Amino acid sequence: MGKEESKAEVAPVSAKDAIYVQIGDFVKDKTGKRIGKTGGREIFDLVVEQTFAAAVREGSFRFNGGFGSFHVKTYQAGTRRLPSGQETTFGERQKVRYEEGVVVKALIVEGGDLAKALKARGTRAKKTTGKVAAKPAADKGEDLDLD
Repeated sequence: MGKEESKAEVAPVSAKDAIYVQIGDFVKDKTGKRIGKTGGREIFDLVVEQTFAAAVREGSFRFNGGFGSFHVKTYQAGTRRLPSGQETTFGERQKVRYEEGVVVKALIVEGGDLAKALKARGTRAKKTTGKVAAKPAADKGEDLDLD
């Protein structure tokens, strides 16, 4: 009877951990310095903080490349009647809304396949609707004598 080998179980990598590792690998590729998962997490957290701070400060934040945007809406202070009949006052508040971009919509359609979604973005951008208008004739540089 042979000795059975037991395979060590590897814990599944969470989506966040995978992002942290990818950021760390990207920095290593660009700079030659290893920052690892912890450094990747610090960069990711800072980017998220700055993104939301910019959205609140500016009223909106648009991601590059068709990934969507954040919009901030401010609601005025007001009073509301609770189901118990008591009136309560709410202060001014802000809500952040995310609007999907072309790539995110394609990601949903493609089942999360980023390569296909990015390819779909490129083909959609090149599609034309309707007929293309004829180009105006080039100016020959002729002067008109209006005397």
